[in-house]
Amino acid sequence: MELCEIKYVYGQTEEAHLESFLASLQERLGGQRTPYFARGGAVDIVSLLELLVVFTAGISIKPVLQKYFEGLLNADGMKALGEKHRKEVTDWFHVLEKDLADIVSSIHLSLGLLHTSLTYDGNEEAIVLEIPTYSGPLYVVLNHKELTPQLVKNLPKGIITAVQFLCENSFPDKAVAFQLYFETKSHQWVYLFAPTVNGFGDYINRYVDLRDAEIRHLASQSAFIHMFDPAPEDSLKFLVSPFKK
Repeated sequence: MELCEIKYVYGQTEEAHLESFLASLQERLGGQRTPYFARGGAVDIVSLLELLVVFTAGISIKPVLQKYFEGLLNADGMKALGEKHRKEVTDWFHVLEKDLADIVSSIHLSLGLLHTSLTYDGNEEAIVLEIPTYSGPLYVVLNHKELTPQLVKNLPKGIITAVQFLCENSFPDKAVAFQLYFETKSHQWVYLFAPTVNGFGDYINRYVDLRDAEIRHLASQSAFIHMFDPAPEDSLKFLVSPFKK
């Protein structure tokens, strides 16, 4: 991969169950294992494995990319750039999309090597991509119940769109974290969950429709369930569980 570095984050006690899966991923993608003994967090996602994907190449040596990822160039700022600088950003994202496609494909090709039930307290745990951004971490769950081959194929482009939105736009408050989600009908990753600080104690109360880049709010937990129809099996795979009581 040209632009990405991967760290495999998982509980130390799960390493034996994950060994074949991790070995396959490291052979395909490289990367470093970073097991932990115990940890806490602000999000409700319960993961068996997180793949921390860090953009390591290109940004620091191209000032325009550095400014872009720090949120210093919004959509209007991008339009004001010269053609050469806009092409630098566009070309960088094309390479990144290819890297992400390799990562997603390798994970799904290796899933059969998992020697574990992926369950916690009777519910399925998540396999997660975590992508740090200047706005906050972006999470993508790779084993949603409704995941289809077409959704897997469309995921890299969805991640690019989400990262570009976070670089070019801001929220009125500091978001804790973000999660990319899909529309079942179109098989596209078009939703960016961005709960407010208060929402993290209750339900996902804010999201972005990436098709029009509009920030929208939800009035209740039931409104979220009605809008996104999450599978009960996915209760541990959201920033804030849709079934929190």
